[in-house]
Amino acid sequence: MTNEELYRQYLSGDAEAFEQLYLQMQGFIASIAKDAAQSFEYEHLCQYDMVDKEMLDELCAEGALELCERLSAGEYDENRGKLTTYLHPFLRGKMYRYLEANVGVIALPKDEMQRVKQVQRLHKEEKFSPD
Repeated sequence: MTNEELYRQYLSGDAEAFEQLYLQMQGFIASIAKDAAQSFEYEHLCQYDMVDKEMLDELCAEGALELCERLSAGEYDENRGKLTTYLHPFLRGKMYRYLEANVGVIALPKDEMQRVKQVQRLHKEEKFSPD
């Protein structure tokens, strides 16, 4: 059954459709979590490793909460596109806000952020010391 069909069933009062839709969307949520973490450059903040499983789990939990909120709001209009297209910016935004609040990123002027990114690149690609 498609996401859109399950959504329609949920709106008509079928609680099982909501559960099935949630289960069906877990891979979608996980892919957004991984993309958000990589785009946010969280992996550069970890000690030389990939994004850790704990952080991805946290992002997936944030995405699941946002999914539930969006589905419950009933604002999706099937005539405007796929359910995943509608949900993507909401889930990604929720995950970015989580990363901003919990990874300790601070606002820097553009030129300083460029220097930070250059140091990150040199560290990752050239294996230079962060010092």
